Amino acid sequence: MLGTFPGAAMAVDGSGRIVAANDDAVRLFGWTREELLGRSVEALISPPLRGRHQAHRDRYQREPRRRPMGYPGLNLSSLRKDGAEVLVDVSLAPLETDDGIMTIASFCEIPERRRAEREREGLLQQLEQERRWLDTVLQCPPVGIILLDMEGYSVANRYASGLLPEGEVVDDRRPFGRYARHTDGRPIADHDLPGPRALRGEVVDREELLVQYPDGRDLTLLMSAAPMRDAVGQILGAVVAFMDISVIRRMERSREEWISIVAHDLRQPLNHLQLAADMLHARKVKDVPGSIAAMRESIRWLDHMITDLLDASLLEADRLEVRKDPVDVTQLVRRAVERIQLGGAGAAGVELDAPTEGCPALADAERLEQVVGNLVSNAVKYRYEGTPVRIGIERRDGQIHVSVANEGEGILPEDLGGLFHRFGRTRRARAGNISGIGLGLYIARGLVEAHGGRLWAESVPGATTTFHFMLPAIPG
Repeated sequence: MLGTFPGAAMAVDGSGRIVAANDDAVRLFGWTREELLGRSVEALISPPLRGRHQAHRDRYQREPRRRPMGYPGLNLSSLRKDGAEVLVDVSLAPLETDDGIMTIASFCEIPERRRAEREREGLLQQLEQERRWLDTVLQCPPVGIILLDMEGYSVANRYASGLLPEGEVVDDRRPFGRYARHTDGRPIADHDLPGPRALRGEVVDREELLVQYPDGRDLTLLMSAAPMRDAVGQILGAVVAFMDISVIRRMERSREEWISIVAHDLRQPLNHLQLAADMLHARKVKDVPGSIAAMRESIRWLDHMITDLLDASLLEADRLEVRKDPVDVTQLVRRAVERIQLGGAGAAGVELDAPTEGCPALADAERLEQVVGNLVSNAVKYRYEGTPVRIGIERRDGQIHVSVANEGEGILPEDLGGLFHRFGRTRRARAGNISGIGLGLYIARGLVEAHGGRLWAESVPGATTTFHFMLPAIPG
């Protein structure tokens, strides 16, 4: 039967032994027919592929069907008796016999020209695979990467493109050049940008640039750049890598501002305590109770700031706990106002509009009273003299809505967005030398959200400012 095959062919049994071979197979592999019969078919497979052949042969025995051997891009090579390798195409076909399924393998030697084409195709596929790997590596990192060539062509990854204004692309050798500044705001000449410097052979290591876009965005970029050279040292292009560190720089500025505010606000009560203590020590105080009251107020203010700092650190670490029990929000608000009035914080003129039947909610009474106290104290502090602070409580849509409103200078629209941030203070508060470290609203928002609610503000400058928060009500 094998004599009718057009080309080399042999039959292999289930154990991998050659049981028949035609004349073309004898000529192709250089063995006599007697030498081939009974030999393991692995003897004809080149060493690099031999180790995997047993598993492939077992798989074929389980699912025998007519098919080519191998897969696209794989060059199969067989081994002649003299040790020379020959590239071949191999086709497999099952043959049922009384002794079980045999495999008919036919071999077609690949001519030299076709061999070269196969090798070329394999190299192209390898290059394409490497290109895809490189593209994945380029696009994946959370840093901007720009590749430059000597002709001015640029390739940028997604991170880099995402930092550009909408509709713009990196299209020259000076990425961000039109918008780049020194960190002190001075313009940067094109030839001093990291990209052109790297194309001249310089290595740029972690330099900061300020990028100011026409849409109002300011970015601080930490940039590095290096030339890419060929085997003889000729510069072919450059790589520019950078990170957006704007958030880090804003946090550092906030920290510096906070340190300044805390140092200033801590110094005031400490100065009062020191002065009162010195006067008591020198026995020059005529109003001893008044001095003691002033000392107690300074201590209270110090304790308040320290408590805020501790609460803020717990919020940052997601460790601020609330213990929820049924409470009447109306009674809780009344109690918070009374505490402020007893503390001498000038809470006269606070008006409460609340339903008579009460507003029950699951809440941590102490923490919720802290929220109300903060909002009411702020409303009293920032109102026009002689105007009331109005507190409203109502139940609607399964929520308890509490509002605290005053009339005063209000909050500018550009300040509303950062009002609930850590150390967030309005420009007017900073300019007016009003005490506070900017943690009260940040903590209040965290406490309300821990209760499953939300806190927000509305303001008309020069008129009314209202702070709102909502909590889930107890059904009933």
